[in-house]
Amino acid sequence: MDAFAGVIAFDSPAPTERLAREATMMLDGLRSRLGSTEPPAAHGLRRTAAMTVIADDRAAVAILRHPDRPLIRILPDEEADGPPSRDRRLQENPLTPRRWALWLGHPLAAAPPEALLADPVLALLAAGSDFAVVAWDPAQKTLFLARDPLGYRPVWGYRHADTLLFASDPAALFVHPAFRPRLGPEGLNVLFALGPYRPPEHGLLEDVFQLRPGTYRLESPAGTKRGTYWSLAGLPPLERPMKTEEAVEAVLPLLRAAVRRAAGGDVTAAFLSGGLDSSALVALLAEIVPRPVETFSVEYEDNERFFHPTATVPERDSPYIGEMVRHTKSRHTTVVLDADALLGALERSLWARGLPGMADIDAALILFAEAVAQSRRAVLSGEGADELFGGYPWTFDPEARALAAFPWAKNIDRRLQYLRPDVRAILAPDVYLRASWQEALLELAPPAALRALQATPDGDPEAEEARLRLLGYVNLTRWGTVLLERKDRMTRLFGLDARLPFLDRPLVEAVWRLPWSLKVAGGRPKALLREALAGIVPASIRARRKSPFPKTFHPRFAEGVRALAEARLRTAEAPLWTWIDRDAFARLIATFPNPEPFPWFGQLLDAPGWVAYLLAVDRWLDALRPSVRL
Repeated sequence: MDAFAGVIAFDSPAPTERLAREATMMLDGLRSRLGSTEPPAAHGLRRTAAMTVIADDRAAVAILRHPDRPLIRILPDEEADGPPSRDRRLQENPLTPRRWALWLGHPLAAAPPEALLADPVLALLAAGSDFAVVAWDPAQKTLFLARDPLGYRPVWGYRHADTLLFASDPAALFVHPAFRPRLGPEGLNVLFALGPYRPPEHGLLEDVFQLRPGTYRLESPAGTKRGTYWSLAGLPPLERPMKTEEAVEAVLPLLRAAVRRAAGGDVTAAFLSGGLDSSALVALLAEIVPRPVETFSVEYEDNERFFHPTATVPERDSPYIGEMVRHTKSRHTTVVLDADALLGALERSLWARGLPGMADIDAALILFAEAVAQSRRAVLSGEGADELFGGYPWTFDPEARALAAFPWAKNIDRRLQYLRPDVRAILAPDVYLRASWQEALLELAPPAALRALQATPDGDPEAEEARLRLLGYVNLTRWGTVLLERKDRMTRLFGLDARLPFLDRPLVEAVWRLPWSLKVAGGRPKALLREALAGIVPASIRARRKSPFPKTFHPRFAEGVRALAEARLRTAEAPLWTWIDRDAFARLIATFPNPEPFPWFGQLLDAPGWVAYLLAVDRWLDALRPSVRL
């Protein structure tokens, strides 16, 4: 696993050894929650190196990294004046540099602390598209935190009194003795009405924050200063008209350049689902690597027997994967997952996120990443294309285009009916949901413009363009961050670096500014991307309907979730029953393994996923035991 965790004592010096122990404790606690106290080979952590600790009398940071997987770069003061190397290693003993900067990810240029403090916007814009950075300057008693433009690399923090904790993973915060978990009304609304989506910067627990994409923070004894160095809202749409042919000529070279940057001269592997996005990356990677690309896909035990088409999963991936493997002559590996393994991975995926997440979808990715990491250290992955080019089915849903609510939460009333009536009356989740949705829209559209847009009838071309742009904005800045968090946590656990060419900043900036009338021309999802890939991927794949990350249809998974739920129902004092109607929950699981379809989040999470999510909430609350403020 690649991770960092640290502690700052702002008001007065502290023993260096104590701070170093606390930083080490945070990462040890993270590993313990992930199950690494068991035999390491069983958890994919067998190649994990020992920690490196850097400490002085006010700050300490502990870094855990995979050997030969240079996700973490450290620039100590002694080397800060030289040109940045690909991977600067420190000895595995505590050092006391005057200044240091820690980079997680793949920055094009790594700036020393003084550059970050002097001109953070310039330094971060030069860093590329995929990074998180933490820098400490003891002379100014200032910690600098920053996150990549689109929100792939995580940075978390917790500030209470004179202590600041920071980490790559929220679970590392939970074990520090200064951490005091508290849940307020907003956190409870996020947990039960919005989750696993969270508004930008929201950490569920009070005083816990996550850096918003494209922003930085300066933490000092005087308090917190925030800054934004990049945002989609600052990129206006192109004003001149453009034809599809011209847009294709602009987009394709940028996509090729993004693949080349992500490959970095050493990546020869990619995830492959047989969909448009992953197929494009495999084909473009095959153009630049000297040997066959290695491809990896997910399949489920007995899927040919139990799969049935749905509105969001219309067909199996395997025929298209086979066609793409033949087209590129890739060396392909299919990772087959069984229902029992998925059930067993639910706990680990919870603590890999540090917060309740996407249940079996998280568990599937964690098992997939574990298998791929046995042979590869980095792969390309297609996240970002649907958000950027307009691939989600709700982009074409009249209800979504009415801009009334989060489009990936269509069954919110079904979801909220499981709250206890007294809890629903206190929290007023309906009010909170509307306010959160309006907050997202108002980042891009001023209030008067938004009101006028919502009052404009369908059919007006300018209004249609504006609605699609707003939907694209919330897809990129809200929905997409849930998927990026999932991809980062579930792959980084095993030192697997999943790189995302579709979120390369130059490509994002160019495509975001293009008219949506080109991106989804004729009501066709990702119409522009399909045109750009003519002659690059097979015609059948260019014409294929979107199919999301595959899920199991095996009834044994639903039966296993039911067994877990029945066991929890027998525990009257479980934290979940403070918030969830126990009788309504019992009625739902009585319908398993064939409950009524209930897509409660996105395209995949059905009734068993909802129950698994609630069980994760229960485990999370039981482990943290937060105080509650209503």
